[in-house]
Amino acid sequence: MMRAVPRPERRDLLLLGAALLAVVGATAHRLDNGFVWDDLTVIVRGDVIHDMANLPEVFTHRTLYVSQGFDAADDAIGVDTYRPITLATFFVDSALSGRRPLAYHLTNLFTHLACVVLVFFLGRRLLDPRRRHLAPLAAAIFGLTPHLAEAHVWIDGRSDLFATLFGVSSLLVYLRGRDAQDAQDARESSAPRPVVLFALSGVLFLLGLLSKEVLLLALPAFALFPRESRQAQESQESQESRKSQEAQEPDDTGAVIEVGAPLSSLPSLSSLRSKASLTSLLPLVAAAVVYLALRVSILSGLRTHSDPKQLLAALVRLPVLLAEGALELTVPMRVYVHSMSEDYRALGLTVVLAIGAVVVVVLLAVFRKRREQPAFAWSVVWYASTLAPAAVIATLVWPGFGRYLYLPFAGLAPGLVDLLGAGFSVLVARRPGIRGALKFAVAAYLLALGLRLALYTTDYHDERTLWGAVVEAAPDRSHGWGYYGATLLEEGDAAEAVPALRRAADLDPSEPRYLSQLGWALLVSGDRQGALDAAATGLHRFQPAGGFHALAAEALFPIRPDLAASHVATCLAEEPGRPDCVEVGQRLGLQ
Repeated sequence: MMRAVPRPERRDLLLLGAALLAVVGATAHRLDNGFVWDDLTVIVRGDVIHDMANLPEVFTHRTLYVSQGFDAADDAIGVDTYRPITLATFFVDSALSGRRPLAYHLTNLFTHLACVVLVFFLGRRLLDPRRRHLAPLAAAIFGLTPHLAEAHVWIDGRSDLFATLFGVSSLLVYLRGRDAQDAQDARESSAPRPVVLFALSGVLFLLGLLSKEVLLLALPAFALFPRESRQAQESQESQESRKSQEAQEPDDTGAVIEVGAPLSSLPSLSSLRSKASLTSLLPLVAAAVVYLALRVSILSGLRTHSDPKQLLAALVRLPVLLAEGALELTVPMRVYVHSMSEDYRALGLTVVLAIGAVVVVVLLAVFRKRREQPAFAWSVVWYASTLAPAAVIATLVWPGFGRYLYLPFAGLAPGLVDLLGAGFSVLVARRPGIRGALKFAVAAYLLALGLRLALYTTDYHDERTLWGAVVEAAPDRSHGWGYYGATLLEEGDAAEAVPALRRAADLDPSEPRYLSQLGWALLVSGDRQGALDAAATGLHRFQPAGGFHALAAEALFPIRPDLAASHVATCLAEEPGRPDCVEVGQRLGLQ
């Protein structure tokens, strides 16, 4: 039976092993980290995942069920999620270590290592045959890129891990099915049945969608994966029997050029209309339909955005996200928990549009070069399509950046390495003596990535270190101050929380949480008048203003219980069943 890709050589497997060890070495101190951010609501304060009897419930409820214990949607932002497979993994970890972090960290670590291995095998499929030996480099860069720690070091970021695990596995099985289909067309009796492989690919794709919905946007990349030319396949068959040193021959300049035929270009739309191509995609399309049907049923709609205005804002910010993601993945300069909404709002519309124009020019250039660089062109399709949904998050006060790059970079890393390898080949052909310097530069780059990843892993030690690092890295952004102040308030240090929350409220007056938390911090620290002033400002500035009614009721009760009761009643009339108003009303005996 014809194999489209030869088995990895021992050298490549040893390099992959070295990459995996480097990832473990750079992040092993994660095992000393505690719970941070949403980990606290899901694992520490939440009870759902700690009772295995609740496991079936995650398949019939939205994602927030595991932290809230009830099925309330966040209608304020219009975005909701359905990720039962990811949630199911928390039940397993809870059974192993309860509310201790060890099992949760180990699950993330081993899943990340599995994704690194998958990127290696994806690289072997995607890289030009002359550069297939660079697949371990693609895996190492993916494994050590610091920004991706937000997905694999932070426990609750694991939805991106499992979407990538199942998504890339689905792609590799799909490609294996396509090989079997080609072999069947060539009447090779030993070829496996492609229908079985395509069906397995669809199952894996569905599991990936049930881990995180963004995998749905990878579907076009499955169909567009470049095929190798028949010349390349025949060359590979002949090379399998040669020793590695015999697979090279010098050109007339004295440079070393590897024998092999390049990939063909991306499939044309006409080629995708063939019966065989459409049949291979049917299980994937069926998986997408099943997921969408479940999502609509559970969430009472798609719940991907609140209104057309938000979707338009996301489209405007998408080019900035694509540009920043590509830049930070290759040259990670600002490694901290970003707030994309604040960052992009601070740029201004003119800068956003200018970046958008540059991105369009770059994408057009990639499209024009798709025949010369099909691997890189495909990787750009994967990157742009899977990152696109995060543009909606860029319109919300929803901190996070690195975890949204995890799945996109799994496909982009091999393409970048292929492009880099092509450039290096040209340099070596012109100046053979530069080969050693290039190898040293690559090694230094990987070392720099590993050191930066090790430092970023430390940021996730606890809440104070995480948000303190954000404040240090971006003192002019509100989310670091806001989350740092909220952490101090929750830990009982209200006096220290006040200046941090005041700074957050001043930097972003449009975010009600900062002002509300400031009011509570003032109240707890004994400044009743300051709390009343914060409540009054919130009632004037925000509608609905339930949280500020609760704050006002708490602050007024000792001096004006009648006004306190009025605020509770107004809150419950505007937002029936609002938890904080119900709690204040019950505690003060006003209901």
